[in-house]
Amino acid sequence: MNNKENVWENMPVKGDVKELDAIVSNSGIISLDRDDIVSVLEAEGESFIIKGQADDLAEAIKLTLREIPLDKKVTDMAVAIWCGAPQFPMSEMSSVSNALSEFEAEANILWGVFADPVLGDSFKVVIVATGKEMA
Repeated sequence: MNNKENVWENMPVKGDVKELDAIVSNSGIISLDRDDIVSVLEAEGESFIIKGQADDLAEAIKLTLREIPLDKKVTDMAVAIWCGAPQFPMSEMSSVSNALSEFEAEANILWGVFADPVLGDSFKVVIVATGKEMA
């Protein structure tokens, strides 16, 4: 994870803020908009952006979730799934839901799906999350 503190829309966040710009500036198959990202960043705690990429969507999700700091209890997250195929395989959504629920069952989770032909047959997952220090 990129631990560099940045500012996006006057809100502090650790990670690559260009990913946030890409999310809000693209029309998705299922979109996340500026208000969705702001709602995650405004939640109480420290905000961060993490990403992972793999040929399999479930693996891309797992790789990305592994980057979340272990000392944080995630309360809010926005998950942007980028796929190279022009049509997103909706049959994959159960694996996405299961992986996210297993990770943090009580978190408020928003998600979107975006197409990026540059990815070919692979998937990129970007998670914007806010978490509190674990006691």
